Formats: sequence, structure tokens, C-alpha cells
Amino acid sequence: MASTLVVLLLVGVQINAVFGQYPTVGSVLDSQPAISTAAPPAVQYGAAARDMSTPVRERWTAPAGLGTSGTILSAAIPGTVSGFKARNAVVYLPPAYFTTVRPVLPVLVLVSGQPGSPESWLRSSTLVQELDAFAAAHGGVAPLVVIPDPNGSEEVNTMCMDSDLARAGTYMSQDVPAWIKTHLDADTNPAHWAVGGFSYGGTCAMQMVTRHPGVYQTFMSISPEREPALAIKRTVTVGRAFHGDTAAFDALLPLTLMAHNKFPEIHGWFASGRQDAAYSANVRVLEAAGRRSGMRIGSALFDGGHSWSVVNAALPQGLSFVFSRIGLE
Repeated sequence: MASTLVVLLLVGVQINAVFGQYPTVGSVLDSQPAISTAAPPAVQYGAAARDMSTPVRERWTAPAGLGTSGTILSAAIPGTVSGFKARNAVVYLPPAYFTTVRPVLPVLVLVSGQPGSPESWLRSSTLVQELDAFAAAHGGVAPLVVIPDPNGSEEVNTMCMDSDLARAGTYMSQDVPAWIKTHLDADTNPAHWAVGGFSYGGTCAMQMVTRHPGVYQTFMSISPEREPALAIKRTVTVGRAFHGDTAAFDALLPLTLMAHNKFPEIHGWFASGRQDAAYSANVRVLEAAGRRSGMRIGSALFDGGHSWSVVNAALPQGLSFVFSRIGLE
């Protein structure tokens, strides 16, 4: 048993050296926050009554005795339109969601790196602690956070787009928002929807705001790729996903879309590690393209490489940026 544990830890150290999936050895051994399989509480309001024009604090007052910890659920989000078969999503519901008359809340959709899973945000980041701390300081209010799975398994990379591989772009832009609006008392105003992620997830966030600005209008992109990729050689990516049709691939890229369209409604925030030369260079290129397209953008550098440690350093500032734009601060 002891020798098996040593082998597992050594393998974990090798993975961690590349991806930083577990910030400390304790993260490998400790359990992640408890996840309930219960369904979300029944919605209280029709979708038409949830298009909010004001911040939560202007329309809801917390009752006395509200708890300080959110609830984490596992939820199946079907690919009704896309046909995509995803693993269960992770859903964070803040304390205010469990009051007798709950507030309508803004939405943050997060995506993990690849390899990874929705649970990576629980296992490898301080996300839940940040959300609970915000809720404790704001009368139990925090966003509804949904962490879907646009890959389907640990080994698959759909590039978060519609291609010969899968219709993951449709899943993220249609199936996931539809499920949220049907099963949660979510604000339906797109100005109060954000999307974010790390690495692959940061790339996905950029794809969503440039392809679907009517769904997501704020993003947090930590250490993104310059463009989605399956391999170092671009020809391999285009060959596998688009039958070699480079023009079809290029037409879907954030850099292409930002070069040909204006996005004055989009607010975004980038972060990367100072020691992560390649991904910091990606941020500089994407940030410049975003500014030229009319996006209002912030960015920051943090010590570290391409790792979840950088994510954890970035989260307080990144979440503050997001929350101030989706009606929470």
C-alpha cells in the first residue's frame, strides 16, 4: 500500500510539473468540497421576470441568520441541440439562493483546463473559498456558478468549437445557457452573464464572447491559447477537425472575429504567469486584438508558470473584475 501511494505521488508530481493541477501535495490527498447529487431547488420566477436591469443589492435584502457557505451540486446538462455527450457539470449555489424569496442572480460559467474536468475547479483552485467569502461579505449573495464539460472525457479535446470532432460550441452557447435558464433562477440579461476559464478554458471563454456576444458579455481568461489547437502543428489540428479546410477553421477563431467585428459590449480580463512565456505572449496578442475591436479589457501578471497556482493568485482580482460587471459590486 505504501509503495502504491509513493508511485501515485510520483506520477502526480510529473503531471503537476506541466499542468500545476494540484497546487500542493495536500491537494492530492485531501478531499474536494462535498458535491450533492440533489436537483436544484425549483425555480420561483418565470424567465420573462428575470431580465434584470439593476444590481442585486438594489432589489433584494438578506434576511437575518443566513448561512455563509454555498452548496455544490452535480448536474447533468444534456446536449439537446448539439447532441454532445458531456460529463456532469458542477453547480455552485450561494446561501442567498436558499432563502424563502430568493434573489434573481447573475451567472458565471467556468471551464477547466485540458486534461481536466469540471471538478478540477474544486480540486485545484480556491474558487469555492473565494465565492463563500464574497457571499459572507455581501449578505449571502454570489453568482450562480456553473462549470460544464465541453470535452466529454479526460482524453478528449473538442477545442470548444463545432467541428468534425463534436458540436461543443453549440453545447456551450445553446445547451448550457438553456439549462441554466430553465433550472435556475438566473438573470436572463446577457450583461449579467460571464464566462471564464484556465488554459483550454480561457481559450473557450474567448471563443464564447467573440462567437456569442449575445449570450456572454464578460470574460475572465487565464493563460489562454492564442487559438484552439489539437497539436503543435496547425495542419494536424485543421486536418483532424476540419478536413484540412483552413478557411473554415480560421473563420471561427477569436483573432479572426476580433479583426473583423466590433465588440463594445464586451468586458474582459486576462491573466498569466510571469514565468509562462508562451501563454503570456498569447495574452498580449489577444489583449491587443480585443482592444482594437472595442472591448474594454484589464489584465495582470502573477508569479508562476502555466499552473493552477497562477489561477489561485489571479482569482481575487479576476472575480472582482467579473463581479463588478455582472451586477454584484
